[in-house]
Amino acid sequence: MTAEETQPVALVIGGGSSQIGNCVARTLAASGYQIAIHTHQAISKAEEILRQLTGKGTPAITVPADITDENDVKQMLATTLERFGHVEALVNCAGMWESAHLEDITADDVRQRFDV
Repeated sequence: MTAEETQPVALVIGGGSSQIGNCVARTLAASGYQIAIHTHQAISKAEEILRQLTGKGTPAITVPADITDENDVKQMLATTLERFGHVEALVNCAGMWESAHLEDITADDVRQRFDV
């Protein structure tokens, strides 16, 4: 089923400014979904993706947030709800990457990655 077969579906793409998130956002936008592009620090990348999506007629917004911060997440969802009136799903492409040897990774490092 595509978004065109029902009312438009609004999705938040967590990590939407990442390479994977960008690909997911473009694929879902091509199927008629409304897209909220989440980013934490890559604001310019998210804005470029936004320009590309809206340039093709996709209803889309950027929603900057630190997804480890509950208040930021609430604001991200409130912004999306304000724009689209509903949120049907969160597609999580967010993550952290730090190169390290396995023996150097601490329990706190692992917890931080799972928080994202």
